[in-house]
Amino acid sequence: MDKAKIMVVEDEGIVAHDIAGQLTDMGYDVVAIVYSGEEAVEKARELHPDLVLMDIVLAGKMDGIEAADIIRSRWDIPVVFLTAYADQKRLDRAKLVYPFGYILKPFQRNCLKVAVEIALYISKVDREKRKAEEALRRVCDELEHRVAERTEELRQANEELQTEITERNQLEEEKRILRERLQQADKMEAIGTLAGGIAHDFNNLLMGIQGHASLTLLDLDPSHPHYERLKRIEEQVESGADLTRQLLGFARGGRYDVKPADMNDIIKETSSMFGRTKKEISIHRKYGKDLCSVEVDRGQMEQVFMNLYVNAWQAMPGGGEIYLETEDVLWDAEQAVPYAVTPGKYVKITVTDTGTGMDEKTRERIFDPFFTTKEMGRGTGLGLATVYGIIKGHKGTIHVDSEPGHGTTFHIYLPASEKEVVKEKTATGTIIARGTETILLVDDEKMVLEVSKAMLESMGYRVYPAGSGQEALAVYMEKRSEIDLVILDMIMPGISGGETFDRLREIDPEIKVLLSSGYSIEGQAQEIMDRGCNGFLQKPFRLANLSRKVREMLV
Repeated sequence: MDKAKIMVVEDEGIVAHDIAGQLTDMGYDVVAIVYSGEEAVEKARELHPDLVLMDIVLAGKMDGIEAADIIRSRWDIPVVFLTAYADQKRLDRAKLVYPFGYILKPFQRNCLKVAVEIALYISKVDREKRKAEEALRRVCDELEHRVAERTEELRQANEELQTEITERNQLEEEKRILRERLQQADKMEAIGTLAGGIAHDFNNLLMGIQGHASLTLLDLDPSHPHYERLKRIEEQVESGADLTRQLLGFARGGRYDVKPADMNDIIKETSSMFGRTKKEISIHRKYGKDLCSVEVDRGQMEQVFMNLYVNAWQAMPGGGEIYLETEDVLWDAEQAVPYAVTPGKYVKITVTDTGTGMDEKTRERIFDPFFTTKEMGRGTGLGLATVYGIIKGHKGTIHVDSEPGHGTTFHIYLPASEKEVVKEKTATGTIIARGTETILLVDDEKMVLEVSKAMLESMGYRVYPAGSGQEALAVYMEKRSEIDLVILDMIMPGISGGETFDRLREIDPEIKVLLSSGYSIEGQAQEIMDRGCNGFLQKPFRLANLSRKVREMLV
């Protein structure tokens, strides 16, 4: 991948070269350092960089905001302002360049990196969005042209008038639906990215709390007055982890253990479990015969249907009916396009209730995170958002039909598989397994590093801590003969977890590496696993989970 080209505009030479040096260390290509607004405009025209870092107060007639206006309007180059001070009027003008904005000097290296990455990402998304919109406009223009031709033909053939008008209305409706779904997909993708980042950071915080609680419990007798309080803390951490799992599910990052499964079996188990607790609800099932298997995270699928059952139950306060149906369906290219999925065979699951139903305004927002029609205290607004994220994360699609007073139907489509169904194994116990091996522990979060080190040492392991990928490589080069296992954080500044793993494998192809992250195994983590990483551990983890996973890796 080509390096992003960045131009630095700063009238203080030392500061300019320091910023340029930091950017180069981050892997960017600093194509120019200029000292005035006039020169910045000329260099932008000549070099057309991917991003401009612009000081607001510059020598010369043109300040940074005036130069930025010209650069952005003429060449569509994103500009991020860097300033040590500025009056309120200038800052207000700088805010008008949203979404790129400004950062105040002095700033930390991470602050600069985040600002640059966000600006480059938003710029890329904007360009791709404009391309998509242009393509859509061309399609719409072509459709309009075809409609006009057909309209002329209709005027010439009265006997075909009604048929042709119906076709025209159908084309217009398909355009409207497609446009709405594209807009919804863009919005949900952006919110999902934010939700995933929040869940990752929150899991790191929970890891610190969980680790200290687990370590303290090791030293306490169950009769100690603080023992039960610490157990309650662990329960609250687990509740927090459940919330982050929902956020990761919405962010399409919640699939942990994907295996071929029978949706008839999942529907039967979840509906039976729900039905035993809600006697006022009658559940009717219609199972498809010889149903294809689907490759899913069974726990995530169970969460999907339990959320849908609870949603249906809350829409039927006086009791009612839930109808469940499964079947195999085959989608051709024309059917698949409106839902942005691949043509082929799918397993369809229909969940229908006889509840109060929803109006159009509510239907349009039901998959938005934190949107709820329930009274305070009866829901977080994450249930259906999580359902949406999990189904999309499994490369499926979901849509809803509902009208006030006529109940609600959810239609779920999951890609079919030819693989044989895998039966679930019995859950492992919570016994803490100990060892005496040596472990290289890598994590850029100081709190997580300290508590994880203490947890490993409490189980008898010798631990070499490293706060970055660079430090981990140095330690491994020195202590290679002693180290039996590397526990590696995935998200780190500088050298990432993925790059660190690749370099460690170059040093020792037989090295054992356990990847750990506040994100789930989907996405970047799965790519690292596919390159030969030996295992994955989701944060936050309890002492028993850590001990079991480490022993599995070292056996």
